Amino acid sequence: MMPILVIFLVWYAIFGRNNPNTYSKIDGKLGKIIFWLVVLTVFPAFIPGVLGAMFGLTVAALAILAAFSPIIIPAVIIGKLLGGGKKKHKKGSTVYAPEERKMTTGLTKSVPKRRKIIRKFNKKYDLNLTEDEINKIVDASYMSFAWEKEIRDMNEDYDNVFEWYNSMTNWLRAYLKSFPVHTVSSDFARQKEIVMETFDQLLNEVKPSSYSSLEECIEDINNKYFCVLDETTFMVMYRFLQACGKNHKLPNSSLIKHESDIDILKKKYDQTANANVYADNISASESASSDLMRMRRMS
Repeated sequence: MMPILVIFLVWYAIFGRNNPNTYSKIDGKLGKIIFWLVVLTVFPAFIPGVLGAMFGLTVAALAILAAFSPIIIPAVIIGKLLGGGKKKHKKGSTVYAPEERKMTTGLTKSVPKRRKIIRKFNKKYDLNLTEDEINKIVDASYMSFAWEKEIRDMNEDYDNVFEWYNSMTNWLRAYLKSFPVHTVSSDFARQKEIVMETFDQLLNEVKPSSYSSLEECIEDINNKYFCVLDETTFMVMYRFLQACGKNHKLPNSSLIKHESDIDILKKKYDQTANANVYADNISASESASSDLMRMRRMS
């Protein structure tokens, strides 16, 4: 009934929403496009002169295309399956290792669905990801297996956020969860550098060794930098920096130990003093008893 609209919707469902570049151009305009296609289909009589003729030719061409679609569409699909892996990379484009290109997570190819997954996870665990950051992650996921896997893992069910940390990329997840402001890069190697530099700068400024306890250090970081670190994410940060060759000293507990030693010495001293007093009292008592016995004999 509406060949133009039907063809457009089929194209959008198969190709348009699965291509980030195409989808970004259509996003927010889909309603207007459908509206005008309906107008052009339902009210061709209102299109004057040349436009009416052009419309007729367009409809005819699309009708021919639709008639041969049972042949054309399978041919395109087969061509993609046979030649898809032989595409040459343009100069300056990112080239990934063959084994990475072959990997797949089974994640949906749909751009809006990938965005929806991140938005839902972002809201559930308060990651404070902005729309620009979400879009950048989604776009990157089409050329980076690592980013694609991050979205796939966001689509899993977790009993708590600590299950989500159980990953080789726990450094990234601790960063997204604990820091109020992020820098997101489409290049995953660069993302790792950003996180390392952020963690290292934070601990250089805070100097954890100057604190008497880890809890005190974490509380001070959260208050000063508006982070939401806990012991788990702090230790993820600390171990990640260690693995990168960035060594920081943990909070110093020597002061607490020193105080404990003083308490122990004081306790021993009190016990010794009490023992001496007790011994003196016994000795005095025995002396008093002896004197009393002498007095009785003299009388």
